[in-house]
Amino acid sequence: RIHAVAAGVLAWHKKFAADLEKKKAEVDKKRRERIEKGIESAGDRHKRVASHKNLLGRERLNALANLVRSLLEDGTRPVLIFCFSKAACDLIADFLLKAFAVAGVEIATSRRLEICRLIKQELHWIPTEDLECQQKHWVTEQMLPKGLGVHHGGLIPTMRELTESMFKRGLLDVLVCTETFGMGLNMPARAVIFNFRNGQPLTKFDGRQQRVLTPTEYLQMSGRAGRRKLD
Repeated sequence: RIHAVAAGVLAWHKKFAADLEKKKAEVDKKRRERIEKGIESAGDRHKRVASHKNLLGRERLNALANLVRSLLEDGTRPVLIFCFSKAACDLIADFLLKAFAVAGVEIATSRRLEICRLIKQELHWIPTEDLECQQKHWVTEQMLPKGLGVHHGGLIPTMRELTESMFKRGLLDVLVCTETFGMGLNMPARAVIFNFRNGQPLTKFDGRQQRVLTPTEYLQMSGRAGRRKLD
């Protein structure tokens, strides 16, 4: 009887170990796919940006950069810029990065050092595979140290989480994001800017058609600014 119990326990352990290895393999596979997708989207980012330059236009981008700079000069920060496509997010984020560099817009040295310190601290816990993603360089070395952030589904989760962490700590001046950032996250801002398609204000593409935002969708995003006791 003792031998039968021991055999049963041994069989259970073998099955448990096999199931564990199977789950580990599935997790590793999903992680590889996620990293490959991240590298792929980073590689295609310039193509997406180029395809949206004509939709936004240089004049409109300059007007947006001037508006953001004016808000920051008045001490209105952080600023959220809601876009309705990942490509528009990338384009605007890149344009602001260059426009601020040309205009000499810099964040305080103490805040920049704090951002760099936190990035170094957080990168210690990020999987090695994520560190190999091209997005890591764009987010952690170009955007965040300048007080700029970008947040959309095209970023790998670790880069999104790092950006969210910086925003929660009040270290970012501007965050360019898609509407998903406005859903269920307690991250108030001082100002919200909407970037709509030319000639189609208050609309978005919902996967099937270009339609007008519902009142709930608009309030969910615009409500990030000016909330009592939270901004």
